[in-house]
Amino acid sequence: MTQILPGDIRGLDWLALSTGFAAGSFGTDNIRILYWTITDATGAAVPNAHVKATEPASGYSYESQSTADGVYAIPNLREGAYTVTATAAGFSEARATIRLTAREIRALNLTMQVARHGLR
Repeated sequence: MTQILPGDIRGLDWLALSTGFAAGSFGTDNIRILYWTITDATGAAVPNAHVKATEPASGYSYESQSTADGVYAIPNLREGAYTVTATAAGFSEARATIRLTAREIRALNLTMQVARHGLR
């Protein structure tokens, strides 16, 4: 797995290939990508988590799924504020709020907690 550190966009080559994102197909003002990892409280990757970024102002939502290494990516987002949620079997929902601006590539690490018995 290629590790991407905050502010290190050199590692995004794999991201562009795995998500179908090609920088040349968009004007540079349109580039907004949300990426990073989903882990549990111990730092272990959470594979196959469903990640959803919703822009409340417009109702648009974008979805992705984490890889076996817990990596997810959501390319081609509109500029604006988003509520990002991650769900996975056996875990409580993780939630964060972010704002993306033009030409931004944002890392958002989500940590999920093991759900208590009977809860998801």
